[in-house]
Amino acid sequence: MTAVFVDGAGDVWRTIGRDSDGDVLLECSSPSGPDDRGEGPSFPWTDRTVEMRFGPLVEATPDAEMTHVAAVDAELHKRYGINETAWSQDQTLAYLAAIAAEHGRFHPGQVAA
Repeated sequence: MTAVFVDGAGDVWRTIGRDSDGDVLLECSSPSGPDDRGEGPSFPWTDRTVEMRFGPLVEATPDAEMTHVAAVDAELHKRYGINETAWSQDQTLAYLAAIAAEHGRFHPGQVAA
């Protein structure tokens, strides 16, 4: 089964097997950085190398996504206050943008409606 991970830049990495040492190999077919894009097939990286160069590397599971979204939610409620009806319009828009951005880390390429 292919596992899917999201790195610190929001790029998606998929497992493609193991190398001769048994390390997990990952590939990123659509890197966001222009310098990271090339021609031809994606270069396979070990999970440890991806973590060191592009980390943090987070497995894209529903539980991981909700944990990260909940952390953003808690931080913004701490900053703006628990009573959302007292928030300014700018605070509300910033909250919605931050939550959408966190969801976006787990679903790159999808545009919110």
